[in-house]
Amino acid sequence: MLQHQHAFMADDICEITLVARRALSALVAKDGILIHASDTQARGPLTQPLFDAAVHVDPRVLTDLLATLQASGHSGTKIAFDVLPDVARQLGTAWEDDTISFTDVTVGCARLQRALHHLTDDTHHTPLATGDQRDCLVIVPKGAQHTFGAMILAKQLRYAGMRVTIDLEASPDTLSALAKSQFFHNVFMSASLSETSDTLCELTRTIHAQWPDSKVILGGTYLHRDDSNMAAVGADHVTQNLQDALDLCI
Repeated sequence: MLQHQHAFMADDICEITLVARRALSALVAKDGILIHASDTQARGPLTQPLFDAAVHVDPRVLTDLLATLQASGHSGTKIAFDVLPDVARQLGTAWEDDTISFTDVTVGCARLQRALHHLTDDTHHTPLATGDQRDCLVIVPKGAQHTFGAMILAKQLRYAGMRVTIDLEASPDTLSALAKSQFFHNVFMSASLSETSDTLCELTRTIHAQWPDSKVILGGTYLHRDDSNMAAVGADHVTQNLQDALDLCI
């Protein structure tokens, strides 16, 4: 509670201005040239103010900060794809370190998810090098607490030219229902450390049964486990790297 006392006491407008100034001051090089948000050195300074805004008592702080960053020359997609994942990871780390509550994480991720939709435009697509648009399914096992990583992946796949369907409550039943009307070249399964290998193995078996020619690509924090767990899941590929995942799709 102590870490939020200043937020409840501060004037909202002053707080919004303070957060925006912190972000902008970190983005200007010595010669006054604005650094692009995709640059590694710029992403770090951006992460903290966006983290602070995401857990702030006033949701307008994040909205106004994002507007300020875009007005200063940062594209929505650069912020969404290069910086917001870092903010989400920091939320998880802060919760593990017991510096924020689970409610803070939930609210923060929900705000980041809204920001993701606001910052990106699904009408924009970059055709694949092969000129062959692929159908992809992005799933999160039923009961998962947070789905932000999967939403970012789905957006990135669409920007890469894929047709994407999302199932954020995936189970053998939902997958079987999808198989009645849709085919997918690739199925991306985003799994956290809280998932069991039995659950993921059941989903993988269902996918292979319903779409025998589809590849199952496993990602997420579940990959922090050892190799025996990876083998038990039965996925065709495991990766945390978007480009690697895209290469597997072509």
